[in-house]
Amino acid sequence: MAQIVFVDDHLMVVQPLVAWLIPHLAARGHRMLPPAADVTAVGPAGPSGGVAVCDVVLKVGPSGSDAVRHLRGLGWRVLLLSGHAPAGQVLEAVAEGAHGYVEKSQPSEELAAAIETVAAGRLHLSSALADLFYGGLRASRLPPGRELTSVDRDVLKSFVQGRTEAEAAALHGLTTARMQGFLSRAFAANRARRALLSLSDREREVLVAIGCRDLDAEAAARALHMSANTLNTHLRNIRAKYRTAFPDLAAGLTQRQTARRLALDLNLCGRTNHQNW
Repeated sequence: MAQIVFVDDHLMVVQPLVAWLIPHLAARGHRMLPPAADVTAVGPAGPSGGVAVCDVVLKVGPSGSDAVRHLRGLGWRVLLLSGHAPAGQVLEAVAEGAHGYVEKSQPSEELAAAIETVAAGRLHLSSALADLFYGGLRASRLPPGRELTSVDRDVLKSFVQGRTEAEAAALHGLTTARMQGFLSRAFAANRARRALLSLSDREREVLVAIGCRDLDAEAAARALHMSANTLNTHLRNIRAKYRTAFPDLAAGLTQRQTARRLALDLNLCGRTNHQNW
């Protein structure tokens, strides 16, 4: 039996969904815990493990990849859920170790099936997440041996088109084992791409100052208590990482434009960050 907990700061929205899921999951031997508005209110998963269905964007406490890291440290498998999260923040959270992502606009039955999949310790690839993965493939290529094969790309397209795992497996003649291999490679390719874009805490502060607050270099350096040369070094490093991860998207962008795009992509401007303002 797996424990299931929802982490979502819109409790009035999520509570009816939880009420619908309780009998469905109980019939399969799972136990639903009371929902939480913040990951710090969630305790450790039980001995048999559990699934934390976590909103990607949380207003209080750790959010996005930080929330995934926190929950995984407590022994939870994480299934991401959102209706409006920026693509970059979703992909970053998945790269941190989430087992899947479902949009809130999808039918409740899809979410229930995703929870079952993750509770069994498997990865869940929704059409929404497949579309984000495929967008990364169109934007750039990873080194040989780390990118998806042409067959993998065809299977990924099937998910983008809305087919379920069983339907995609039947279409491409894949066994359960081969399908799990494909899912592992797809998630690993995303981790590899996001690793190229790994940012330090200081670089994120620069993104907030330049990309969100739209400060000029002098004002940003003063606000962050660093020299103008150090700030420019951070901006060059940020642009270099973005160009490595997404060379097609980065073509022609200035350092400031790159900072603005990346800050929005990671939802850094949507989170209150008053200690840097």
